[in-house]
Amino acid sequence: MRQTLSISLIALTFGLSGCTTLEGVWADLKTSGASEKTTTADAPDIEELEADMLAAKAIWSEVDDQANHAGHDIKRSEPVKLTSIDPQPLKLRGRYEIEPGKPRPASVAEARAMAKVGPDGSDYLGAIQLYGFERGSIYQVYGTPEQVTDIALETGEELISVSAGDTVRWMVGDTRSGAGLNAQIHILIKPLTENISTNLIILTSKRTYYVDLVAQPDNYMPAVAWTYKTRPVPLQSRQASTPVQYASLRPASSLAYRDSPALENLNFAYKIKGDHPDWRPVRAFDDGDKVFIQFPVTIGRSEAPPLFVETDSGDSALVNYRVKGRYYVVDRLFDKAELRLGEKKQQVVKI
Repeated sequence: MRQTLSISLIALTFGLSGCTTLEGVWADLKTSGASEKTTTADAPDIEELEADMLAAKAIWSEVDDQANHAGHDIKRSEPVKLTSIDPQPLKLRGRYEIEPGKPRPASVAEARAMAKVGPDGSDYLGAIQLYGFERGSIYQVYGTPEQVTDIALETGEELISVSAGDTVRWMVGDTRSGAGLNAQIHILIKPLTENISTNLIILTSKRTYYVDLVAQPDNYMPAVAWTYKTRPVPLQSRQASTPVQYASLRPASSLAYRDSPALENLNFAYKIKGDHPDWRPVRAFDDGDKVFIQFPVTIGRSEAPPLFVETDSGDSALVNYRVKGRYYVVDRLFDKAELRLGEKKQQVVKI
């Protein structure tokens, strides 16, 4: 009873006195006890309160020390410092991570200019311009009218697609040399006029090529090829590890699967008239969607003619088409068309 009353009295005095320490509470308690007489029989005297006060003071001091010690152990986080508000380029990871120390272009035009790789006169194999392949580079290829340039890919590399920016004034086709595991894809390009340019993107099973095509009046590259940092897998190793995909080893004169016509829809109601040059087509037909013009096997020995289609107004206009071996594949139907070759004495074959 005495202890409970003593502690309660101490707490009450501490709460009402407004003191911040136990010494202040005890001083107020002694002053009030000396000036007032207790009338309660069970009220404790000053000596008993003093003993309780000393015990409470010891406990309070221990708690206070622990609180102060814990406060010193708290690690406060440093305020965030804003070092820059300028936009920073995103760091790309993985396949397209930017090489450290490489100069950064200030614009898209500057990046394109920095990526261009042209002939320097030192890397030739006969008439073949050899470029060292580096991902992201843009390779310069020069052509001229009436001349074909051969862009040779790596042996064993499978062609996925070829896309040119200008397919009206540039002829772009593909063929292959060799057979089996030694097959090699060739992209054949030829401008139809001088002083024009476009770009070419070649997608293969191993890499992507970016090419700038430039037509000059009297300068062209007969052939272009690349050297690669990674050595090709030896033929024996490839034969042991990679099964031969006979379905993909098509002759150069055949059509790719995506260009193969639907046999049940073939229409052969096309007549071929006009001159009889060596390149005169054997036949023409369509499948209701595309027109196929088949040339003789000797087409590779001479220059191939451009194709013109008669418009609704009666004029002739160059039309987009793809060269697939011995075939021209036109992605539209037409009523009349002409194949023309030559300038002064022009050869014309009408379809």
